Amino acid sequence: MRPGALPLAILLGCTGKPGGESATDTSGGPGVEAPPCELSHPWPMDTVGDVAVAGSAAYPNPARLILLDGNALAGARTAASEGDPCPTLTESEDGRTSTISGDCTTGWGSVYGGTATFAEVNGTFASTYDHFHFEDGLNPYGYDVDGAWLDTGGEVRYDLTLTMLGQWMATGAPDVTAVVHTVVAWYAGSQGIVDGYVDIVSQPTSGATGDLCVSGNLDLSDSCEAEDTAALTLWGSTPATVTWNGFSSCDGCADVTIDGVDAGSYCPP
Repeated sequence: MRPGALPLAILLGCTGKPGGESATDTSGGPGVEAPPCELSHPWPMDTVGDVAVAGSAAYPNPARLILLDGNALAGARTAASEGDPCPTLTESEDGRTSTISGDCTTGWGSVYGGTATFAEVNGTFASTYDHFHFEDGLNPYGYDVDGAWLDTGGEVRYDLTLTMLGQWMATGAPDVTAVVHTVVAWYAGSQGIVDGYVDIVSQPTSGATGDLCVSGNLDLSDSCEAEDTAALTLWGSTPATVTWNGFSSCDGCADVTIDGVDAGSYCPP
């Protein structure tokens, strides 16, 4: 059982900005589809690095959020059992709903801030955050997150402002803050499709910001934490694709095309 869940009504049903047309012409060359969501400030897609940042932020890997939610909750339960006042933990009588709150550091160095509620109802899990911050004192991972995400078992929906912290590689989008409105639909095991809208509001490599659409096919790799196997189509200032090959390489590198032209590979520094 993973932590998560609140009523479904807390999540937005749409996957992008309304209208279905871009405020800026980003349709690209012949045969390239126009962006499926409206873009007010298209993310630059000039270099393979631009595309890699966009692809990393395009959808949050659910396995990483499950890990962070679980570690945050496990740490709170451990603190409660040991009489550590950090953080405050409130649980329902049936154990299906847990709320963590506080701005503090545990005795073993885990940092908490804001509030998070995790719940499960009839196999549906959701996590809801109010400016929640968690840095795991036992692992080099963490997140800063506001909003909610939902896992029904057959579909995952995100409505988050998210910064992944720590030693995440390519698909973890380390220190990139993005507003994510995404639906990930799973159709067979670890395979699925992704559709959504992302607004990158800050990232560490430059002052560039902007929004983009994302659509693609996923195949989550259990054997590689550095990356998934994913083929994503991205629409920003121009269309682009990014493909990771987690089953074969596990090096965080991605093959990139920009406006239909092979732009080479990107590997994280």
